[in-house]
Amino acid sequence: MSLRDVAEQIVETTGFGEVATVPWPEGYEEVETGDFLCDIRRAEEVLGWRPVLDLGTGLKRTIETYRQILAGLTRSGGAP
Repeated sequence: MSLRDVAEQIVETTGFGEVATVPWPEGYEEVETGDFLCDIRRAEEVLGWRPVLDLGTGLKRTIETYRQILAGLTRSGGAP
C-alpha cells in the first residue's frame, strides 16, 4: 500500500479533503529524506506484535475519537 493509498483512504473515511500531486518546491533536496516504506514485519519478528485491526477500521476509530475530542473542546470553549 502506498502513502497515496493511505491518504486516499483518509479522505474517503473523513468525507472531505483531496489528495493532490504537486511539484516539489525549490530547494527540496536539502530536506528530502528519501523513500518511505512502512513494513510491520520487523515489529512482528522482534516484538511479537501484530495489529488487531485492519487499517480501515483503525482509521475510522481514530477519526471518530478525534471528532469526539474536538466536539468536546468546542462545547467547553477550549481550543477549536
